[in-house]
Amino acid sequence: MKVDAATGLSIDADRAVVVGRELVRAAKGEGIFGPVRMPEAEVTRDMERGSLEHIVFMTQTVTIDYQRDATQLWEAAAAARRDPETSWIFDLQALHDRPPRELKAAMAKHKVSRKIERDPQYWRTVGISFLKKWDADPRRLLENFNFDAPSILEYLVREKHTYNQRQTPTFPYLRGKKIGPLWIRMMRDLAGIQTLRNLDKIPVPVDVHILRSSLALGVVRGEYDGPPAPVFNAVRSVWFDASARNGSDDSSQEMLPIDVDTALWTLSRLGCSPGRDLKTGRCSLQHSCPVGTHCIPGRLQIWVDRVDIRTE
Repeated sequence: MKVDAATGLSIDADRAVVVGRELVRAAKGEGIFGPVRMPEAEVTRDMERGSLEHIVFMTQTVTIDYQRDATQLWEAAAAARRDPETSWIFDLQALHDRPPRELKAAMAKHKVSRKIERDPQYWRTVGISFLKKWDADPRRLLENFNFDAPSILEYLVREKHTYNQRQTPTFPYLRGKKIGPLWIRMMRDLAGIQTLRNLDKIPVPVDVHILRSSLALGVVRGEYDGPPAPVFNAVRSVWFDASARNGSDDSSQEMLPIDVDTALWTLSRLGCSPGRDLKTGRCSLQHSCPVGTHCIPGRLQIWVDRVDIRTE
């Protein structure tokens, strides 16, 4: 176990190895509080797996999967795709040809956008960037970097263009610490692109659910009251460390950081969020939780701009 310099929290990779194995095993078996059904998988069941339509739909939608309810977002996107009046928002050439005001209206119709100005702007920027740079096919980007996942994410982060005489990100939000790894996982798990390489270097895509379940399980614990970003980094670190230790154990299969993403997200959404008392840490669902014996007591409160942890 080590202490995170930025937060003073304890990072317990040994605990994360044990918990991670049990979580992944439960998710693949009977599930976490039942079968694991990620919203992005549910709404794409009628699409050809790995087709251009499938990949563009997931890429555009995940671009704005930030600080909002994921189920609502993906269901709204699916409704927009089914509607003849709004399905064009997934046509990258149409994004280029039609004026921004029409995109704003189309994304508002089924509430695909929550940030009324920013979401359409980023949606259009990412779509047109793939249109101009990669012939409207995100798969070409993956192929260009020989499916090396770290290189793909590095490209998304560094790529910029001039807009209003300023250098601005070419792939906003998609380049983010949460959404970039999440997109890579979707390309592997949902689109079926198994040629992606060096996935052990891709962090778990930490959002509020991944943060909450990781803290509740005690893989990061102690006392902290401050901004969330340093704690997000600590959670990324512990799952990286756990992956490295798990991979060195010949008695177990490799557990990549992104492998625990779905299970942690589901655990928080269906377990920790509704069941855990914010101040005491007691959970009404602990006895029915597949990893309930690992849950630790203590305060665990999360806001947009602050995290208050007292779990030591």
